[in-house]
Amino acid sequence: MYKWKNPDPAITLATFEELEFYRLIGQYDTVVEICQGVVQYSPNDFLAQYHLAVAYNDIDKHEESIETFNIVLKLPRTEEYVVHEILFYQSNSYYEIKNYEKSIEFAKQALSHEIDENIDDETLAEYYEQLCDSYVGLENHKEALKAIDKALNYNTDVAEYYNKKGNILRELDMDEESLVWYNKAIDMDPDPVYYSNRGNTHSELLRYNEALDDFENAAALDPCSEYNCSKGRILYKLDRYEESLLALDISTEKDPANASAYCFKGDTLNKLNRDVESFEAFDKAIELNPKKSTHYNNKGFCLNQQERYQEAIEMFHKAMECAPKIANSYCHKGYALYKLGDPEAAMEWYTKALELRPEYDLALERVAELNKPSL
Repeated sequence: MYKWKNPDPAITLATFEELEFYRLIGQYDTVVEICQGVVQYSPNDFLAQYHLAVAYNDIDKHEESIETFNIVLKLPRTEEYVVHEILFYQSNSYYEIKNYEKSIEFAKQALSHEIDENIDDETLAEYYEQLCDSYVGLENHKEALKAIDKALNYNTDVAEYYNKKGNILRELDMDEESLVWYNKAIDMDPDPVYYSNRGNTHSELLRYNEALDDFENAAALDPCSEYNCSKGRILYKLDRYEESLLALDISTEKDPANASAYCFKGDTLNKLNRDVESFEAFDKAIELNPKKSTHYNNKGFCLNQQERYQEAIEMFHKAMECAPKIANSYCHKGYALYKLGDPEAAMEWYTKALELRPEYDLALERVAELNKPSL
């Protein structure tokens, strides 16, 4: 612990010149220790409390950062430290602990100082980005869209703003519009995240060749597990199963804990009639993430294909326990019951599937088959 016996301001100021050095080299704990030393001796020292609060934010001690900034806001401040910066730090700390309402409150307070503290455009854009992120946290995507548009009004040179607007438009089911903004982000900065986001949008629009191009670009820039997994998933959609398996093998090699990659691998191996390996892959996915309904559901579907209906029903039950509102688990269970000779029970589960998803084509087809008059 750093302690000073002399309250001479010159000593304090010299100390804070050191702070920038320690922050630049990433020694945030040292910054905290220095500031704590000053605060212990002089709790009303504005600079010590301010830099301590910032340092807490740097090391992700956000509760402590909030508490210390609350002290800072009550202290007489030096002129160069403006209120909007303190409020913005508060907003960020609340965002990090997922208190999005308070984050929004402080971001708006920071923005309220636009005129009286002459906030520059770049900083205003950052504050609107923070406001956007907090609205996204609350899943209020319409307000998030307004905020990111404000950010873009003040600064058009940040690719991440375009990417975030694309993400928000996707959440609002405006996929075609989102592509425009992903394109802008990629033109400005060919980041693998932006290619991946555009690839997911192309996939949702069933444009699998365009999606494949995007995921190949992402994987070329960053050959991580996630992008190879996405590449494998799209190759599966294109019926290119051997290539899909190669990409998924790379994915699980890069990250042996990627449960989704093992699940997709199970689907792909099933298409290649490698049944034992397929079920091993599904079991690995379930082991890694036993709360993911897709893993049970996909394994159950493959069990149905092999006419192992009772085992399949057990998988669909587990899928429903994980996600009670996923319609296809109900539909596939209905099919298994139908094949086991119980059409009335099958109809019950098809009906449940349609209650969850009235436009579900497969369930509608199954119901129509059951309603056909017998000859």
